[in-house]
Amino acid sequence: MTALYPTGYSSYEPQIMKQTQHNSETIAVIGGGMSGIAAAEAAVRHWQRVELFEWSQVLGGRLMSMKEPKTGRWIDNGQHILLGCCSEAIALHERLGLTRCFDRYDSLPFMSSDNKSWTLSASPFLPNRWQLVPSFLKMPFLSFSDRLSTGLLLRKLGKVFSSKTQSQSFDEPFIERLQREHASNESIEKFWKPLVLSTLSDTLESVSCNAVCKVIRDGFMSGSDAMTAWIPNKPLREIYAEMASESLVKLGVTIHTGKKIELLEWQNYSDDGCTNQTDSDDDAVACNITGIRLNDGTCRRFDRYVVATPWHSTWQLLEKSNMGSLAEMLGLDRFEAGAVTTIHLWCDRRLLPENQGYCAILGQPGQVLFCPKHCNCTAENGSELVYHTVVVSASHRLLSETEMTSRGNAELVSKVQQQLDKIFRVEFKIEHWRVTTVFDAVFSPSTQIFTNRPTQQTPIKNLSLAGDWTQTTWPATIEGAVRSGILAIE
Repeated sequence: MTALYPTGYSSYEPQIMKQTQHNSETIAVIGGGMSGIAAAEAAVRHWQRVELFEWSQVLGGRLMSMKEPKTGRWIDNGQHILLGCCSEAIALHERLGLTRCFDRYDSLPFMSSDNKSWTLSASPFLPNRWQLVPSFLKMPFLSFSDRLSTGLLLRKLGKVFSSKTQSQSFDEPFIERLQREHASNESIEKFWKPLVLSTLSDTLESVSCNAVCKVIRDGFMSGSDAMTAWIPNKPLREIYAEMASESLVKLGVTIHTGKKIELLEWQNYSDDGCTNQTDSDDDAVACNITGIRLNDGTCRRFDRYVVATPWHSTWQLLEKSNMGSLAEMLGLDRFEAGAVTTIHLWCDRRLLPENQGYCAILGQPGQVLFCPKHCNCTAENGSELVYHTVVVSASHRLLSETEMTSRGNAELVSKVQQQLDKIFRVEFKIEHWRVTTVFDAVFSPSTQIFTNRPTQQTPIKNLSLAGDWTQTTWPATIEGAVRSGILAIE
């Protein structure tokens, strides 16, 4: 993977930073999610003086945890995997001292309801594009002819995607591409559908073909390390709200939590010179940001500004700032939010082996099962309850409105238990459960959006954007968020 940082930024030099910061520009980073964290860290590496503003009380954005009242444990709003191909995100975690908070797995296990299991692993003795072939040809869920044709299609699609050739004119819904390639119904149901749901959080009918090709190229065709999985072994709150925040402060970033930015203040630049912001946003794109107004009424002024918030929050901020013309130019009204639902289960036994922290599960409704040890607890009778989570990506497409509300949660848990019963075929009891849904977890990588997103640069000289929804050629992932923050500073 090509690093976004130029040569010479491989390590920190804190003392030099402190000595040079009094001569550097000031930057305000608005938003404390992964894109904001990455932007703040990148700005410090470029010797800037950085202040980060986050409306909630902690950093992390959508990487958040909540206190589960009955067990007293911090549970995450969803399990977040870093694949080995997420090079910039992994590098950022290393620089912030967060790597120890993740367990590495070198293979991807699968289990199905017909009692078949399979592990996708790479052979380091073959060239990058062929390292998954031996494992792939052993997949028991498909016939040999389907395995062969699916493998050839994977290789073909992996060659299609590149940032240079990416164009909406060459894009199409992925299901149409599968139909043109005469993919069998069996391969669609047992391979392509689980792949797209788990990586892009949307259905075959909705996702961009370019988005799938990006996943294939960087995940399947980039060598043995690309498919390694890094899974948190601590609650997300501890990793990002505490440890990442402490690391940023040590680097010289000033963090303001509980501070909401009400609006951006700006001045027009016309032939007659500077004019103050007015109620009209007609000339908002031909302006300069002069400050940010906080919810306590104060105004802060910086040299440059990075808005690192989700697309809908960015839209609201621009509208409040009488900059609707910029929001319209960016096409923020075109984005569609995608939901991810997590079923949290405390069971009387562990379903996965001790050395296995997760597996992909075939069938409905869940796609991936995790077994993080840090949320185990003790039952009233003194026995240990083992914590599991089942993730339903694209739940806005796959679940009913009732199932996504508290009224239908019990029915959803029952379906998940039936799915796990068929897969593991062992007796287990769910002693306690909870269902959480993040309704804006991702943006839908549709043909209208994926290849036609706004870049980090805006028409306003001292304003840039960050967020996984901006154009990084990546879908809505931690890697996309990190890259957007770095690009916003670059």
